[in-house]
Amino acid sequence: MNGSQSQFRDQFSIEGPPSGWNLHDSELVRMVDTIIDKYRGDPNRVYLTGLSYGGIGVWWMASKYPERFAAANPIVGYAHPDLIDSIADAEIPVWCFAGGRDLVVPVAYFYPGMNKLEELSAAEVRFTVE
Repeated sequence: MNGSQSQFRDQFSIEGPPSGWNLHDSELVRMVDTIIDKYRGDPNRVYLTGLSYGGIGVWWMASKYPERFAAANPIVGYAHPDLIDSIADAEIPVWCFAGGRDLVVPVAYFYPGMNKLEELSAAEVRFTVE
């Protein structure tokens, strides 16, 4: 791992970047509840997706509210391994994407969380590296 890669990893905690998802998660849950109620959505068919920092948010939200989501699709947002247990326990299917033109998050950061999820979860887990 080169210096910039280790600097990237060291600057984030389990919540993600400094304005972490732990500061916004309850507001996002209220937004989802409002949409489900207003548009008569099916609470059993709520799917998470997000790109980059939003992908990190997908992992956070799925880990903190696993009963709320039918599946997760983080895109170029890696999972902190400490977030995986509740996602695996809830058997949330996950399809994660890494690489491509994203040069910010090295693909190597994805493997600890994805390997742990594949080891612990009975749900379908896909990991696509472009």
